[in-house]
Amino acid sequence: MRPNLYGEILFAVGILLFALSIIIYGLILKRLLKLIRKAGIWIFPFLGGIVLIIGTFLHFVRVGFFLPALRAADPGDLFPLIVNSLRMGTYESISIFLAGLLSLLGGIVYNFWVSH
Repeated sequence: MRPNLYGEILFAVGILLFALSIIIYGLILKRLLKLIRKAGIWIFPFLGGIVLIIGTFLHFVRVGFFLPALRAADPGDLFPLIVNSLRMGTYESISIFLAGLLSLLGGIVYNFWVSH
């Protein structure tokens, strides 16, 4: 299996820009929380951005290690490589899900505090 190098670079740049925007969102939320004299929830989107960066790292471990290993593997080694590649993909998906969930949680709590 050969990964599409341009597609992977585009994915990396997009996810890293998205993670940066979530981190900046957390820092802006921190400043806005000072206005309403609340604190603490800015850490959720900030951690979400960091978790998204970890998910990107997991993606590139999978693409950089497992796909070349699958290309050169013997038939007896194929099954464990496929299982580990799918497991790494699951961890990557969970990290992207957690990043979105943490960012959403921070936004919902902030919206609740501001509107009530």
